[in-house]
Amino acid sequence: RQEFQKVTGRITYLADVSPDVKLRYNAKKRFLVVDGRPPVFELFIGMDAIDFSPDLQRIDSMQVGDTVDVYYDVRRRIGPGTGFNTHNLLAYYIDHDGLPMFRMGSRYNKLAWFLIGFSAVMMVVLIIMKKTGRIR
Repeated sequence: RQEFQKVTGRITYLADVSPDVKLRYNAKKRFLVVDGRPPVFELFIGMDAIDFSPDLQRIDSMQVGDTVDVYYDVRRRIGPGTGFNTHNLLAYYIDHDGLPMFRMGSRYNKLAWFLIGFSAVMMVVLIIMKKTGRIR
């Protein structure tokens, strides 16, 4: 966790609607503001089979006023010109009273398994096509 920025403070906003644009609702996201100042942490909490699910997610058990530690990366933000330049998409860890409440999952793990599976299927299809004479 040493490689991340850390902010500690009280939750002043926690909802499924962005605090700056009320039309930006998404049931698979939570928007978190600590101490009433930027950045707005945009947390993906989708748990469907096709989602890049977090490894740990207990965001909905937290409340406004709780003190949290948020470990985040500043390299990826929704950039200028989009109207959301204060949103941060890379909150990796959130702790509340020393207990982990959120841990970002590995997006690359599911992607890697998909690519391996797809490659294996394609190899089998190509071998079958080669043996039946459809390709040379």
